[in-house]
Order: sequence, then C-alpha cells, then structure tokens
Amino acid sequence: MNEAMMIQGTTLQVKEYKGKRVVTFKDIDTVHQRPIGTANKRFLDNRKRFISCVDFFQLSKDEILSSEFRNLATNNRGITLITETGYLMLTKSFTDDLAWKVQRELIDTYFKVREETIQQTVTVTEPIGTQNPELLIRAVEAMSGCLEGNRPYCLNILRHIIPDIDENIAKTEVKIETTLVTQNKVFYKQGIKIDRKKLKDEILNKNLSIGKLSSKAGVAYGTIRNTLNGSTNPTQETLDKISNSLGCDSDYFKLRVRRKRSD
Repeated sequence: MNEAMMIQGTTLQVKEYKGKRVVTFKDIDTVHQRPIGTANKRFLDNRKRFISCVDFFQLSKDEILSSEFRNLATNNRGITLITETGYLMLTKSFTDDLAWKVQRELIDTYFKVREETIQQTVTVTEPIGTQNPELLIRAVEAMSGCLEGNRPYCLNILRHIIPDIDENIAKTEVKIETTLVTQNKVFYKQGIKIDRKKLKDEILNKNLSIGKLSSKAGVAYGTIRNTLNGSTNPTQETLDKISNSLGCDSDYFKLRVRRKRSD
C-alpha cells in the first residue's frame, strides 16, 4: 500500500483486496471532511442492505495480521473494507458541494483498476490433405477455442463436415499468438511540499481567518485546514489559488531542498 493519490486536497492511500480497490470508514470520513465515525454509523444503521463480498469485506484480526492491512488501526472486530458499490451506498445522502467533487474523483480515478484483456489469434501455418482449406481452418479454430472436456463432442460434430478431419488436424500445425492489451495507467495529482510556517505567517500578516481565506481563494475550508496542520500537501492548483489570494507567488511557499555539497 505504498501508492497514494490526492482527492480534493486530501492524501488517500491506495488499498486493494481480492483485486478490488477498497476504502476504510476512516478514509471516507477524512476525504469527505466528516467527523470520524460518520461512515461507520451509516453502515451499521443500514447493515442489512449491504452484501458481504460485494459491497464490503470483513477481515478478522488474524486475517489482518497476514495481509497488507496489518499496519492499519483496528478494533477487536477486525476491519471493514468498503468496495465501490458500498461507498456509493454509504455516501448517497452526502449532497454538499465537496461531496459531489469527492464522489466524482473517487469513482473516476481511485476505484478504476487497470484492466487487462487477452486477445488470441489462431493461425494455421500448414493446412494439408483437404479439398477445402477454409473448412479446415474453421475446424481448427473451433477446436482451439473448445474446452478440453468438450473436444470429443466438438470433434464428432466436425466429422460430419470434414470426414478426414482426424488425419488433417493431426497433421496441421496450429500457432496461437497472444496479445496483451492494457489500458494506460492514470497518473494522479501529487501534493506539493510547502513551508507551512511561511504560509501561516502570511495568513496572519493579511489578518485572514481560514474561513475568509477559503472564500477568497475558492478552496474548501477543510483543504486549507489540512494543509496548515500538515495532514496533506496541496496540489499545484490549490497552492496557486491560495497564493494568489495572499498576493504571493506560489514558489514562495514551496520547500527548497538543500543539497549536500560534494567534496
């Protein structure tokens, strides 16, 4: 779980279980800037509507210890991992402006796992011993895509079309070419490391509260709060909006990495 992404100014660790992207109740509360426990309460209130292994996975303490989630804080009941469908059910009543943005970003980016499709091409390199090569090619294609247990049944049907099919298939070389088609990976917005002391000092010098700065910059209150307390790093877009509202260049707040001089 080393990969992370920014969701509306909040860092979210990528979590996967059984090939599906999942989130915890704490993840949902954090990105939606709701009090911790909100998502868990909604889940418990509507538990009968959620389907296990479809909308959520319940891991026991023993299962957690042997998985990649062993470093997550858990209680005696273990941990609940919410899938995409479970997330949509939990947050369907969240209708504030931030909720709409978070939901769209999570669905469009976080829950999209790279998909892979196998494309197979059957090539007959040496069809022989038949008066109709096209029929033989079709027969070979049918046999190559047939499950092992169904081959005798498939072969028996083809004998009515090509009487000498047993001899021809035995003498026909079939080449299977496999092509892996992969979607492009999505690159997520990365947070910018900033000098928080400079940012706090500048806000104080301008005599602005977080609420006033939020309105002036057009940035969510929670995003600015999380940026100031170190919970998350702002995206370049967010930093530009905050900097412009303070009358500063965004580079002024960026951390300068000091490089050691080489002897």
